[in-house]
Amino acid sequence: MNRFFNSWIFFLSIIAFPFVIAVGWNENFQFFGFSIPGEEFAYGYILFPTISGLLLLLGILKAYRKWMGIAIIRQKSKFVFHTLIDTERRKQVTLYNYLELVFLLLISSYYLYFIEVTPWIALALSFITVEHFLSNAIGLHMKSYGVGISNKAIVRVDREIDAIYFKGLKKITKQQDSLIFDYNNELTLFIPLTCVPPKKMDQFMATIYEKAPKSKVFYAGFEG
Repeated sequence: MNRFFNSWIFFLSIIAFPFVIAVGWNENFQFFGFSIPGEEFAYGYILFPTISGLLLLLGILKAYRKWMGIAIIRQKSKFVFHTLIDTERRKQVTLYNYLELVFLLLISSYYLYFIEVTPWIALALSFITVEHFLSNAIGLHMKSYGVGISNKAIVRVDREIDAIYFKGLKKITKQQDSLIFDYNNELTLFIPLTCVPPKKMDQFMATIYEKAPKSKVFYAGFEG
């Protein structure tokens, strides 16, 4: 889901890019064969507020999902199994989170430079950047990224937030470093096993066997 939000934020930011240059510098700008006039661009009053509104909506939804995930995973008493993410996974998450932060800083700085042209886009991207920094700091440096199993679901919170419920589950398949969950309604979800520390893997799997017994769920790809 994080990839979905990031893709659309990137897409909308790039769409507005040439129009902001054209209007901000009052120069005709060629973009994929189209000529964009400078201050004579007639649709800026529609395009810029629309893009800023969509960016803000995406930012709010992304933030809500992340902070809800962090709030849930920090409530250790709600889980029968709980662990912080594995060290190697933590390093990977750290790298990708900081790369994402660099991109957001660059793109928001660009729009802040043209803030007189597109104040709302600049503010929306600034909000997304600040929120990403804060959630990254809380998640990584306050040890709020982890994996938990309750009586109802498996919850993973790092760069992605997953809730894999046991209700309606018909099959669990182990494929390389992932668990794939198939449901009666044809829904398929997965969780990477790399997020669980190796020393806690046996306990993790034992808890899954307990909450999704083999008498009700078919297991495939497991040894023994």
